[in-house]
Amino acid sequence: MFGPGLFLVIAGHIDCSLAWLAITMMVIGNLFYGCIFSGISTSPMEVLPRYAAVMFGIMNTFGTIPGMVSPAITALITATQSAHEWRTVFYINFGILSLGAIVYFFFIKGDVIPWAIVSGDDDDYDKELSEIEMEKKMKSENKHFDSATSLDTLVRF
Repeated sequence: MFGPGLFLVIAGHIDCSLAWLAITMMVIGNLFYGCIFSGISTSPMEVLPRYAAVMFGIMNTFGTIPGMVSPAITALITATQSAHEWRTVFYINFGILSLGAIVYFFFIKGDVIPWAIVSGDDDDYDKELSEIEMEKKMKSENKHFDSATSLDTLVRF
């Protein structure tokens, strides 16, 4: 999360005559967001496998609030549209992203949360269940089912 904020701060310190360089810094900063979202988006599936959709909805709800509030705050800070005011906005952005990175690094782990574990919650259980369902489907079609059935055969069903 440091990357996007850092490149935004760098863009804020580039002279206005080098607008192409400032835009390039912003684009590079946005490229780092792809790395961030790939990790953050998969966290609920690792931590709360049964409740990942609910957690992702909560994350998106709280993640949307800054998008609604920040234009108004930015308008207050950049009343005269000076470079100094915009640098202040960029520093605030960097601070928020850095705080998020620090909290994520120290407090978020990839372990399943104990209260989210449901009896029978493991890969073997899910695998056995899907094999039973596949066996029923293939028996209904009078076909032989073998756990070593090729992936191509399974994909057709």
